[in-house]
Amino acid sequence: MRDRLRRMDPGPTPPKAVSRREDREIPRGFRALEDSGGTTYIRSSEHPRANLDPEALEGLALLTHPECPPQSPSDLVALDLETTGLSRGAGTLAFLTGLAVIEEHRVRTLQYLLPDPSMEAPYLEAISRELRERGHLVTFNGKGFDLPILSGRFTLNRMTPPTFIGHHDLLGPARRLWSSSLPSCRLTALEGSVLGRDRDGDVPGSEIPARYFDYLADGRSDLLDEVVHHNELDLLATIDLLFRMVRPLSRPSASPEHLAMARMAQAAGRQEIVEGQLKAATARARDDAEYLESLEELALYHRRRRDYARAVPLWMVMVSLMESGAGRISRDVAPYVELAKFAEHRLRDPRRALRYTERALHFDPGGSRSRSTDTVALHHRRNRLLRRLGEGDDVD
Repeated sequence: MRDRLRRMDPGPTPPKAVSRREDREIPRGFRALEDSGGTTYIRSSEHPRANLDPEALEGLALLTHPECPPQSPSDLVALDLETTGLSRGAGTLAFLTGLAVIEEHRVRTLQYLLPDPSMEAPYLEAISRELRERGHLVTFNGKGFDLPILSGRFTLNRMTPPTFIGHHDLLGPARRLWSSSLPSCRLTALEGSVLGRDRDGDVPGSEIPARYFDYLADGRSDLLDEVVHHNELDLLATIDLLFRMVRPLSRPSASPEHLAMARMAQAAGRQEIVEGQLKAATARARDDAEYLESLEELALYHRRRRDYARAVPLWMVMVSLMESGAGRISRDVAPYVELAKFAEHRLRDPRRALRYTERALHFDPGGSRSRSTDTVALHHRRNRLLRRLGEGDDVD
């Protein structure tokens, strides 16, 4: 489902010829559920998992900032849809709804199939019953696609859409964790690069709407077998990605992951987590760029707490690294500016502040400063310090 979100075409036009509902085969693994509202087809599968740590729920609160965090992994339900197109309009059907719930050391997937559009009401009611048992929804780009589609189908059928205590969409946190180091944050891309598994022979998402329309036309269940498998893989990837995302909280990870987790903890007001993640980012840095970035974040953390005894040495280390050659990867003169501010306003030493300002003006490893606003501000600071020292203006 995730791959086709990158395509902007509305999908194929349904065929004119449609087979009779009673003649259509039901894909293997699905069973019929009968109730007063009608028939629903559901497929249930269990998947062993050894990494479903309840402590990961604390990390989930950092990722998505819910007002009421889940109390148990069993409170979570992952959702992924397969639809007849990308449009969120009334003509788009969610013909396959996949849910995944966590039970002990396993994930149970529940897939609901709509073999005929006329059966949508009981299909939606069955989905709603399962969702009502869980308080927290987990999706990957579900805020922008899956949930609006599903809610729209409930509304069109004059049914009340399901509501949730919390909706945890993993697309934003995934981008914050990995966009700086990976070329793509699509679900299937992360499944390969982060979870370490590739999908061989998976049906392309762009083909899925046509598969369903062909199924409506001739009723062959094999047309949907690969679609069902694709949906199941998306569900498992979503759950596994959730537990992988919070790994930096308990295990050494790549420096950018610790840095991203620190920023998310800062946004969530979890100060007790920020410093440890920033120190881990510094310790795990693989090159000068990662080291300087993590040092800068750690120094800013101490400055926000007015702990200059810890911030100043970090800025001095950054300046030393930049002037020794590491500066080739950065034109950011922030450490010089911070030291100049500290010298002027905390030490009451304008001459030392002037030295840091002039060093910043001369630091230009690339040959031409790309951030002209920095240069203007530095000249303004330099001239002001010169006037304060009684040495007059010296405009370059």
